[in-house]
Amino acid sequence: MHAGIALSRMVLLSSCFSSNLINYKKLFIKIGIFSWIYGLFWATLPLVGFSSYTLEDTQSRCSINFSPKTIIEKAYLILIFAFGFCIPVTIIITSCIFTAHVIVTKYNYFYVTYGKENVETKLFKEKEKKAISSFLLMVLSFIVCWTPYATIGCLTAFTSVKTPKWLLQVAALFAKLSALVNPVIYYWSNKHIRNALNTCYISKSHYNHIFT
Repeated sequence: MHAGIALSRMVLLSSCFSSNLINYKKLFIKIGIFSWIYGLFWATLPLVGFSSYTLEDTQSRCSINFSPKTIIEKAYLILIFAFGFCIPVTIIITSCIFTAHVIVTKYNYFYVTYGKENVETKLFKEKEKKAISSFLLMVLSFIVCWTPYATIGCLTAFTSVKTPKWLLQVAALFAKLSALVNPVIYYWSNKHIRNALNTCYISKSHYNHIFT
């Protein structure tokens, strides 16, 4: 999903000259649906015999088999590492670099055309800082949350090293953390989402106040 959001931002900026010809709502819906199907595909493979789900060594939860004994199980770990971590990280970083480049270029245009003290230039400078900060948070959150599981996949697929239990615990906690981090990032970086949620909260508080 991070990769899809990063790509959507890149498309949004790169197609600014033909913005009237693109239905962005449909585009974002398609990106979201593709992201869900992509994730579901890789999650379903162990259910049909391509690797398997099993109880972790910590005996506290199930996950994909990180103790591969067959070539198919090792192949699945390699593929999930490549298509579930490396490729998304590459897409996110590439898209964010492109987007940041476009934003900086636009700021330089405002700076040269209107001057540093112009209201529009200052406003765009603030947008530039916030956009780049949100990009960095997006990249770092994905890498931090999913690197532990990616590390486990590499260790078990390419070496005979037994995965430490503490690493399994950390990997599970960080993976679950991604579900919390993502909404926080989107709330902080998107003014429309912020306003909508604040409006819902105020409306609910007002409703509860009336009936209590």
